[in-house]
Amino acid sequence: MAVGVFVGVAVGVAVGVFVGVAVGVGVAIVTLNDPIGPAGTKFPPVSAT
Repeated sequence: MAVGVFVGVAVGVAVGVFVGVAVGVGVAIVTLNDPIGPAGTKFPPVSAT
């Protein structure tokens, strides 16, 4: 029982950290690319995401 709870918490924390990092990186990419029009057009995949 205790092992299951520990694994559940560990997975939950890992998923939360991953989502937090993904959102943070996404926001950073959008923030860095949006103000710069010409530079943003050079990297369509980055700007699209």
